[in-house]
Amino acid sequence: AEKSSNFAINGKASIETRAYIDSDNAEEIGISAIPQGTLSFSYNGKKADGKISLKLNEEIIKNHPIDIIDELEIKGYFDFFSIEAGKMKTVWGKGDKYHVLDNFNADDYSDFIIPDYIERRISTPLVKLNFDIPVSNIHLEALYAPILTVDHFASSGRWTPSQVQTLNDTVTKIASSDVFSKYTNINYENELLN
Repeated sequence: AEKSSNFAINGKASIETRAYIDSDNAEEIGISAIPQGTLSFSYNGKKADGKISLKLNEEIIKNHPIDIIDELEIKGYFDFFSIEAGKMKTVWGKGDKYHVLDNFNADDYSDFIIPDYIERRISTPLVKLNFDIPVSNIHLEALYAPILTVDHFASSGRWTPSQVQTLNDTVTKIASSDVFSKYTNINYENELLN
């Protein structure tokens, strides 16, 4: 059966509200509203497919603007293989929310309220070759990732891991110290010794 050509646009907007009761003052309740949205454009043709998915929320816009493009994918179909390229989320293996073989995409842990498995994945630039052997039920995949994306953690706020906070504090302390005067003092002392 031949594929028919079509173009689709999808989107979703929502506001998530949260209340936190973890203050020393029992009367103080932290309430926040978190707007977020997605927008997707896709094209399915006879010999090629393409899609772009955008993801918008405050964390992404402020800290990881490149991840506004959640996925960008172009796929070409040939006789016994297909090739895909773009900024993609690739899932290998099957499992209940945890895929042991899936190690190509990083995760976004910047919020303690962790979303669904595929939603927390961070897309990675990839080239993927899919090959189907026509005389058997064998499917082979090969991936090339020129760079690997790292996991995201909160760098400030409620969900900052203690190790990240310690690293931030240490780097800030070093950067705010008067490095120049310490450097000149060391050079001056070296000159006196020589």
